[in-house]
Amino acid sequence: MKSTVKIILLCIVLILSLIVPTISNAAGNDYTIEVNYPLKSVLTNTEQKISATLKTTADATILTNVRVKVDVSGPATPKIMAKDTNGTDIDVAQEGYWGPNAGFPLPANYDVTTDFTATFPVAGVYTATISLVDVSGGTERNVTSETISMTVGTEITVMINGVEYNKYSTVGAQSLASLGLANGPTDIEEGYKFDGWFADEGYTKPIDANTPITVATSVYAKIVPVSAEETTEPTNTTDFDEEITEKGEETLSEEEKDDTPKTGVANYVGIAIFVILASVTTIYVIRKNRI
Repeated sequence: MKSTVKIILLCIVLILSLIVPTISNAAGNDYTIEVNYPLKSVLTNTEQKISATLKTTADATILTNVRVKVDVSGPATPKIMAKDTNGTDIDVAQEGYWGPNAGFPLPANYDVTTDFTATFPVAGVYTATISLVDVSGGTERNVTSETISMTVGTEITVMINGVEYNKYSTVGAQSLASLGLANGPTDIEEGYKFDGWFADEGYTKPIDANTPITVATSVYAKIVPVSAEETTEPTNTTDFDEEITEKGEETLSEEEKDDTPKTGVANYVGIAIFVILASVTTIYVIRKNRI
């Protein structure tokens, strides 16, 4: 008997598991939220226009107490403004909902578009889920939803010697290195060199070029003159020059070892020749006189 009951319960659970998703999907098709945001990437503190259209089909079941739930995740909480059903401006990112606490009725053939303006304080990627929820009976049931993604960048102003050099618009949170500026500006005047990035004009707060920048900011490139040592080019010595130098040094060493001056040897040879010639002449004269 117990086995039979267990089998029946398992069959009921199985049937419900097959039926419930079908009902849920059918409900989701009867109620839709379409979010339109023309720009998929914006800059920080720039107002972005967003609209959400809530629709129901002709045969959709009438819901008496619904609200629009807004859930945003990202590096910071954005400001998303809209007018509620009473015409009052509310920040739905802070409130988390659009519509009265008790909800509002949603009949068949419903087609209403609500406009929002979103402002993001910090660069990065944000994800927003806009859901239609039924709050009747004191509980919250999700009817349908749509999720969107927004990439928020920022502006970086590069300053050189107190003058604006260029502006860069990032895509998301980018660093100076990812913008190709790790080694400073690309067209530094000849005779000068880049000596680091700083957050202040006095060059007291260094910036790591690999750190992502998330808010609009100005960065200062320190440019200094190139020193005389850096501009002097070393003389290139070839292997041939080194060989000639080494041979010259060897020859000089051998000459230094010979203590007898070459000019003295030449003088001794001359004197010897003169003595020999004089002796031969004297002998010749003596013999001639005897004859």
